[in-house]
This record gives sequence, structure tokens and C-alpha cells, in this order.
Amino acid sequence: YFCFSTLNKGLGEDKEYLSTNIEGILSWTNIQNGLVIFKHSDDYIMNLLKSNDLNLISKQIISGFHDETEKKQVFFNIYLTQKQMND
Repeated sequence: YFCFSTLNKGLGEDKEYLSTNIEGILSWTNIQNGLVIFKHSDDYIMNLLKSNDLNLISKQIISGFHDETEKKQVFFNIYLTQKQMND
């Protein structure tokens, strides 16, 4: 099994994300500290799983924390996958 998380839509949606040279990946740079944030489309994630022989078992949305700066609840997507067993 392989489990990972991504930031759910909502936090930072007002930011201007730019396309990268990889379809399905966007980036935004915080000009105050230089931190680069990447976003991945659902299609990109599903294609990545497929190309690595991983089956999606479950995707859940959970509440992570309350962001005091943006005054919003922050949610995460939790993915549970399983490696395909090839004969």
C-alpha cells in the first residue's frame, strides 16, 4: 500500500498559479519568502498512479487545521493506493 496527501482546493485558490512545462502541474511563488507551491490536477495524479501500476483504493477529504492567516479551515485529500500485482 502507498498513502499520500494533497492540499484540497480552497486554500490559496485566490493565488495566481502559472502553468509549468508539465501538463497538469501549476506553480505559484510566494514573493515574500521565495517558497514555490505546486498544484497537481486530478487527471495528473490519476495518470501518475496508473503509470506506476497503483490502483486507487480510497480518496478521503479530511480537515487538517485552521489557518489563522487566511481565516479558513484547511482540508487535505488523502489517497490510499495499492500496487498492482503483475503475473
